[in-house]
Parts: sequence; C-alpha cells; structure tokens
Amino acid sequence: MDNGNLPAHPLTGDAYLDLNGGAMAEGSFEPGMGLTKREVFAMAAMQGMSSNPEFYGQSVDFAKNIAVDCVKFADALLAELSK
Repeated sequence: MDNGNLPAHPLTGDAYLDLNGGAMAEGSFEPGMGLTKREVFAMAAMQGMSSNPEFYGQSVDFAKNIAVDCVKFADALLAELSK
C-alpha cells in the first residue's frame, strides 16, 4: 500500500479492538480506519484555500476546481515526502 493511502491517524494494538472483540497485533491496522494521509492533506489544503474571503459566494464549479487543485497539492506533498 502506498504512503498516501495509509491511515493518517491509525489506532494500533490495544487501542483498537476488532469486530470480534480481540486486540489487533501491535503495529497493524485495518483499511477504513479513518481518513488516509492523502485525504487529510487535501482537506488541509481545502481549508486553507476556502478561508480566503475572496472565495465567498463563488459557484460550485469554482469550488470543484479548488478541490481538484487541493488533491494535486496533497499528491505533490506526498511525492516530496517520499524522497
């Protein structure tokens, strides 16, 4: 699994009980345990971009374009971090 699709804040070991009530092995995680790193990075970029007062009242298409850019920013950050 690539770094961007790993959980941003995984619960491991005794902090997470599986559906059967048993503790997971130390350092393991299950898919779907919250947002991925890529999603968290994109969310942070979206929050920053949308905090600009000039963006208030813009169209949904404008927001969609910002969302696409934020995902690109997240991918660029992950690529840089993998170096």
